Amino acid sequence: MERRGFPQYKDDLGCFLEDLRVGPFKNRTRAAEAYGVNPSTILRYEDGTTALPLRYLAWLAIHYAKRKETGEQLADEQQQGFLDELNKVVSECCPGEQPFRDWGDVKRRAKRSPRPSLPLVMLITVLLVAIVVALIALFLVAGVISWNPLLSSKTTIWQESFDPIQKAWDQPSARWEDIEGRGAVLVESGPDNFGKVESETIRVDIQSHPILKVDVSKVDLHACYSVQILDKETETAKTVIENEEGPGVHTISLAEEMDWQGSHSFTINIWISGEGKSAIFDLISIEAE
Repeated sequence: MERRGFPQYKDDLGCFLEDLRVGPFKNRTRAAEAYGVNPSTILRYEDGTTALPLRYLAWLAIHYAKRKETGEQLADEQQQGFLDELNKVVSECCPGEQPFRDWGDVKRRAKRSPRPSLPLVMLITVLLVAIVVALIALFLVAGVISWNPLLSSKTTIWQESFDPIQKAWDQPSARWEDIEGRGAVLVESGPDNFGKVESETIRVDIQSHPILKVDVSKVDLHACYSVQILDKETETAKTVIENEEGPGVHTISLAEEMDWQGSHSFTINIWISGEGKSAIFDLISIEAE
């Protein structure tokens, strides 16, 4: 509703904003172009589905007062009455915001944090991406961080690629020895003719990552290896690969072998049999199906 040369706020935000908008802009498309948003955003302000930004209210009020498309001007003596109507909106529809002190305050808030144009947004985005890529490359070269192309956060939750040995292993009666390139040699070193290494504790959501993969490229003659899963909650172990004497890639479903659901904590125990014997492991991982 418009009386005395400016709209009156009558507890209907949509009508008040529309009255302000149609004075200088006539339609939402022209208002959206001037403000730097989509017309649908202006519609959401007016129908109340999106919270009203104080800057938009101030910006619209300034343009209404100038009547830039009609050439009319809001008289100086009308500005205080208009300001009172705007502050009713601020009080009811802009929680946490302070009312406008004077017309100069309206102008200042209309200019606060202006929305950049789309080309500027794209330019800033490109620059930020370039900076991030450059920093990652710098850290990789400097060795501050490492990147393994075999590890995908979407498919692999835990991985030991032995290039070099990356995880913490307990080695009471066998030991890992690095070799050139990918892989590591597991050597029996206990007092008996068998030994083991034990991984760090791994916690996994079995529903999303149920697969244990073990890749072995070489096994000494008269040697064999076994893989156990030790449930850290019950301290019970189950052998999932037993007395293998040759190379191969093993894919084991922990959900089926361990009869697990949900999240579980466990370690991977690898046994090597044969006095002083060894086997080369290329990869151990926990993956999605």
